[in-house]
Amino acid sequence: MMQLWRSVNWYTKMTYYILSDIGGTHSTFSLVEFEKGKIKEVFRHIFLTKEYQHFEEVLDLFIEMIKNYEILNFNLIIAAAGQLKDSIIKLTNSSFIINKKELLKNPMINNMELMNDFRAISYSTFDIDKNNLIELNKGESYGNKTLIVGAGTGLGVSRIENREVIDSEEGHNVFLPRGEIEKELNSFLRKKLNKEKLEYENVLSGRGLENIYSFFSNEQLNAGEISSSKDSNENSKKTFELFFKLYAKFIRELAIEHMVQKNIYIAGGVIEKNLNFSHKDFIREFTNSENHKDFLKRIPIYIIKNYDISIKGLENYIKIKDNL
Repeated sequence: MMQLWRSVNWYTKMTYYILSDIGGTHSTFSLVEFEKGKIKEVFRHIFLTKEYQHFEEVLDLFIEMIKNYEILNFNLIIAAAGQLKDSIIKLTNSSFIINKKELLKNPMINNMELMNDFRAISYSTFDIDKNNLIELNKGESYGNKTLIVGAGTGLGVSRIENREVIDSEEGHNVFLPRGEIEKELNSFLRKKLNKEKLEYENVLSGRGLENIYSFFSNEQLNAGEISSSKDSNENSKKTFELFFKLYAKFIRELAIEHMVQKNIYIAGGVIEKNLNFSHKDFIREFTNSENHKDFLKRIPIYIIKNYDISIKGLENYIKIKDNL
């Protein structure tokens, strides 16, 4: 058995990890003990991200908080809301820059992993609590292919096959409009955003909501304002109706392309904050395929209503890597 890097407190013979879920609003840190495949959380603290300029500030504060545990060193696993490139994540809605090479200069950090937050969410689905789920389509789970999609700051997509998370850039697929409204939207946004080709992320994300709203209204509201006014503002209502239609279509295309058989999980801040959409309309659009209708009806679909589950995903990541 090849085990994930070990970090031991020689006083207690325990393996310690600091797990971090870093977003634009909150930065959650969890100190956990790991022994014989079992994980126990020892201490957790949540910081307000915008109160700090640099990631190292909050990490140092957390290390100070746990000094009473007399930990000599630890392994650090970070999930952050941003694109991972060259072992660096620049947070989308924060000044934080998380640089793996720089962090490893800290003598207390034995080793570390850095991933985007959507990958951590994908790991959380391995044993996700049903209380964190809303069933959209009961279906009949079979096979071993799972799809996770999440519209939030961007449009996250990943797959799970044989308990392996496979990252995807399919949120950047070219938007393929069908019908007059979608074609008009495509033309409008290509001009507005100065893009030769529109990507699905340009319509299926928080910014996507804002883009669709501007198409209907020629005005600009932020995603939160569109969400809070969807019952009173006709343009906000139309924005969400089109958004969820496009979302269902996008997920349908991925399900067919990858022959998803086990489950589909829908995550992300947009859906988590707007759960009162028409579930029947969503499934009707999702199964709207002349050749694949029966196949699509069989796939169980769940909404992850608790978006704050990345720490659980990082715990699962430790267990999986430990058994490699």
